[in-house]
Amino acid sequence: MIDVCLAILAGGSGERFRHYKPLIQLGSKKLIEYILENLAPYFNRTLLVVKNDLQRELLINNISKAISKYDVEIVLDKIDLEGPIAGIITATEYCNDKLLALAPSDTPFIKFNIYEKLRDYVVKRHYDAAIPIWPNNYTEPLISLSVRERLAHAAHMCISGRWRVQDVYSKLHTAYVNIYSLSENPEVDFLNINNYGDLELALKIINQRN
Repeated sequence: MIDVCLAILAGGSGERFRHYKPLIQLGSKKLIEYILENLAPYFNRTLLVVKNDLQRELLINNISKAISKYDVEIVLDKIDLEGPIAGIITATEYCNDKLLALAPSDTPFIKFNIYEKLRDYVVKRHYDAAIPIWPNNYTEPLISLSVRERLAHAAHMCISGRWRVQDVYSKLHTAYVNIYSLSENPEVDFLNINNYGDLELALKIINQRN
């Protein structure tokens, strides 16, 4: 995708693990290394968006080979705001491409072809953004592809007050795409590592594949 910048949002604290979540060990690799391996080769540019200098140093000290291999640029939040909206705003400012793909740092099995399908909604059907939605109407707003300038405008509208990431997309002409049309096995491809139970499940999936 020569017209798409990828931004991986890695500014979360990982309080449930008492450890910086992107660097949690999952089998033979760190969590973030799976995401870089799955996505970074296919985009024009890859950003890792972090909250502070400590997170940046932790990444540099632990995954320097992956950072070099995939030509990753680590950028710091430009706005002091709790939650991923700060990372989204930062990504829109550092990205120079027309389109911006977002990915969380805790979804190790995410696949590139999901973004190809989301891109079709933006490019061919002229939506501002496209995000996955489950049959129960739960959305995956941190896995998206958007027109960068329009996403930036909507995110800036959500700086003050108790806005959620979902609210950003409600301000756009957003395509909510059935998750089963994006993946044959979304329970795996969209698995978020939010606790130790999720981590054990992810390890089982990796061991089954090996």
